[in-house]
Amino acid sequence: AAHHHAGAAGQPGGVEQLRLQWLTALEVRGIRPFLDQQRVLAATTAPKRTGPRLRGTDKSAAARGRSVLEQSFGQLPEPLGAFAGRRQEMARIRQWVQSARASTETRPTVVVLHGEPGSGRTTLAVRAAHELKDYFRGACVVDLRGDGSGEPPLTTRDALLHLLNRLGAPREQLLFRERTSPDQQVKRLSELYHQHLTGTPVTIVLDDASDPQQVRTLLPERSDSLVLVTSRSPLGLPEDLPAQVHRLPVEPLDAAGAEELLTAAAQDASGPYDADSAERVRELCGGLPLALRLAGAALGPRSTLA
Repeated sequence: AAHHHAGAAGQPGGVEQLRLQWLTALEVRGIRPFLDQQRVLAATTAPKRTGPRLRGTDKSAAARGRSVLEQSFGQLPEPLGAFAGRRQEMARIRQWVQSARASTETRPTVVVLHGEPGSGRTTLAVRAAHELKDYFRGACVVDLRGDGSGEPPLTTRDALLHLLNRLGAPREQLLFRERTSPDQQVKRLSELYHQHLTGTPVTIVLDDASDPQQVRTLLPERSDSLVLVTSRSPLGLPEDLPAQVHRLPVEPLDAAGAEELLTAAAQDASGPYDADSAERVRELCGGLPLALRLAGAALGPRSTLA
């Protein structure tokens, strides 16, 4: 499966490059605007507040949390390359989010996007996180590495730490005493996670999940969040899950979707492919978006039909 983590880190010097990109992004998105904003606020806020120093610390921690949440959308993977043929799936996800909002109950919406590797589950989930951002206050993708393709699966502890960090939880709460057992850490992080997201709707993409119990732990139960789970199988989630659960198969693209994707990915945009050629390429690629994107990009200038 093509995953967003299979990028620059695999290249020589890629880690260093990533580190630089990250530091630059942090500088641009995080520290500078935040400090400038604080200066402006300090200059315009009068009269000066008096009271215990702690109040100020609490306020700045809350402000930092909000600012990290807002910036979290910018930390989502950028949708790479062409995206086509998934309007129906996108419309259904949007519809589920809207009907959850219309309900008086506060509980998360879970959508399990299941399909074979290369079917574009992750691309669809990330695209949905971008497209539905107006409904949510933050977003985060966590790669659970559940497909057993070499790398060990991500532990629930590390997944919780990643989510809490990206969604603006106070950093000092994420430190542990040396002798705390892994189970105690997961329990503590899980409590913090539910507490931090109570009443705060966010989009969480649990990418490449295979353990229903892990999905359950990572579900922010006390919020109108959207949890997009990508998996090979429909995942047998527990029946008593405190959420509205939907399953959405991510099938190979049909002829129209494949042609749209091929055209969007092709280097040569001089005109449409003839239907027979497009159908042949779709068959060879099994209708899988990943293969179709690669094929579209590899198809050079078209030869004229003799």
